[in-house]
Amino acid sequence: MFTKGSETPVKLMLLLTHVVAQYAVIVTHFEEIFSREIKWQEILTYKQLVYLTGLPLLQLFYSIIHPLVFKERLPFLPLLFISVYSAVGVLFCFAALQFGKVKTS
Repeated sequence: MFTKGSETPVKLMLLLTHVVAQYAVIVTHFEEIFSREIKWQEILTYKQLVYLTGLPLLQLFYSIIHPLVFKERLPFLPLLFISVYSAVGVLFCFAALQFGKVKTS
């Protein structure tokens, strides 16, 4: 966990590297899908897109809003938000996999 403000660029670069690597793997694995123009609706559902849109907002809160508003008070709040937000995402993925498996069985 990167908790210092000076570690934020490293964290963002690691995230960007991970995203680029995952994109490269997915494109090479599903080459026939990416040979045509794709709309985001074919890849992500609306709920998934809303969840992913919240991630930059969470980073904005962690990096800018929390230090300005709360200063030294409530240092656990960003970690709490990140944990709850991640838990919601994991539970959504788990439920989607379970209900998808039930539908196909």
